[in-house]
Amino acid sequence: MKILIINQHSKNHGDEAAGLALIRKLYKEGYTNISVSYNMDFPCNDRCKLKYKDIKHITPIRLNRFNYKALVLFNKYPYFLTWILCMCSNELRKEYYHIKNSDIIISASGGVNLGLYHDERYLWKLLITKRLKKKYAIYSPSIGPFGDDKNYLLRVKEVLSSASFLSLRDQKSYLYAEQLHVPFIKSIDTAFLEEHSATKLPEELNPFMFNKFVIIVPNQLYNWHPSFRDIFNIEKIDTFYIQLISIFNNRGFRVVLLPQLYEQGDKNDEIYFKKLKGTNENVTVISTQYSSDIQQKIFEKADFVIGARYHSIIFAINSNTPFCCLSYEHKMSDMLELLDLKEFSIEIKNAFEDNETAYLKILEMFDKKDFLSEKLLTSTPKARKIASDCFTLLCENIL
Repeated sequence: MKILIINQHSKNHGDEAAGLALIRKLYKEGYTNISVSYNMDFPCNDRCKLKYKDIKHITPIRLNRFNYKALVLFNKYPYFLTWILCMCSNELRKEYYHIKNSDIIISASGGVNLGLYHDERYLWKLLITKRLKKKYAIYSPSIGPFGDDKNYLLRVKEVLSSASFLSLRDQKSYLYAEQLHVPFIKSIDTAFLEEHSATKLPEELNPFMFNKFVIIVPNQLYNWHPSFRDIFNIEKIDTFYIQLISIFNNRGFRVVLLPQLYEQGDKNDEIYFKKLKGTNENVTVISTQYSSDIQQKIFEKADFVIGARYHSIIFAINSNTPFCCLSYEHKMSDMLELLDLKEFSIEIKNAFEDNETAYLKILEMFDKKDFLSEKLLTSTPKARKIASDCFTLLCENIL
């Protein structure tokens, strides 16, 4: 059986963890003929690809203006003539045949590509999958909001309702699906499918692991997120993180900054985190060369986590490490509500607008970290069971 995983995000340690968890579980069930199609124009290098045994990699090809307009037109009017137009493109034709030559299509867990991000290329792949009458699963992403484009909403409903298996990972996504009258399975992020306690830290990372440290994972939201690009003053956001680092340094903690994005240019977390570090000798910036497995091992050894990225909080929960979540999307706050952990979350917009109140709340959560550690003894197994049950249903329904 040939399995094609589409919409696998890369250049991001969180999406790497979710993708690897799914692939490893599939291997354990005996499904080893797996190809992965990435959601990007070009992986920067081989580092951006998921590494596990002999999985095959399909590197996306950059679409020129004509090709992109052709797929957008197909998304609006998925009929014979627009399909012919897409097939005139070598790039789209290659993606078409990757889908056609696979037995099962699994759309990987990810952000709101169907919804806020309005990802036309991803929608095109799902529509082609449906057109080819392939069995496909949309496996535990977030969806919505959909805006006022009725035609787009119609296509989204079409691909969601035609899926052989649909699971969603947060409560707001459940609500969007219910409004569309689309049946689905309630799930959680795929990264909860496995633990990483057996992973060993590289020797060069061991020295600082024996001291007290707090992990902070900032998020350069103004650089990429549609809801934050034009809202906040850049200097104000950077200052928020720098002052937060100082607060924990003054309490006697080394601060470890764990980059999640490893794209080139201005979306590289390591570069941004080094800017936040400046000349502060009490801050360590971990290189992005270390895998998500190693990152999760570092999370296990931390005293506390302040995370402004979704998977930084998942890593904390998976590692039974107390945390404060700086929430920027419903996928974060909803996941915590599902696990009865929402009291350990702050809306990041509020934090940026009122720094001092946010710092007080973060320190209040830090002072309650022993209480949170006790709650995680229940919440972490719950998260893993939800993820495991969903995977079992996937195998029963589509594989």
